[in-house]
Amino acid sequence: MLGNRDPTLCINRAIPTPAGFRLFRGAGTRPSPKDSSRPRRYNDPKMKTAIDIGTRTLPPLLVEHRAALLALAERRGLRNVRVFGSMARCDDHALSDVDLLVDAPPGTSALDLCGLSIDAERLLERPVDVVTERCLYTPMRERAVREAVSL
Repeated sequence: MLGNRDPTLCINRAIPTPAGFRLFRGAGTRPSPKDSSRPRRYNDPKMKTAIDIGTRTLPPLLVEHRAALLALAERRGLRNVRVFGSMARCDDHALSDVDLLVDAPPGTSALDLCGLSIDAERLLERPVDVVTERCLYTPMRERAVREAVSL
């Protein structure tokens, strides 16, 4: 069922059930794209300017907490912390989660990934997913690695 993914390195927000997968957090809570009350995105020129990292950018939320996030990851033995998803594309809004892609050296457990997720959620005050490349579904892995921005 997991293919080439290592189940000890996967922290997912979905619970497998006999009928498929059921989301247990955040399901149906995001505004629709056509909702006029939707918060402005970071790529909106009226928002704070994001910091340039090479040819990629990070939203102000991550710029502000960059050092603390790296310290949390280092404390758990995780390296090469990268952001992917809407945050990496600067296509996020106030309800967006933060998706972190990390390298986990041998001996790292799911508790380390879960611990970083919990610590980062407390720091950023929004949902945080922490995954390794091996944990990602293969078609999604290519896109995530391609769009990932290093902290």
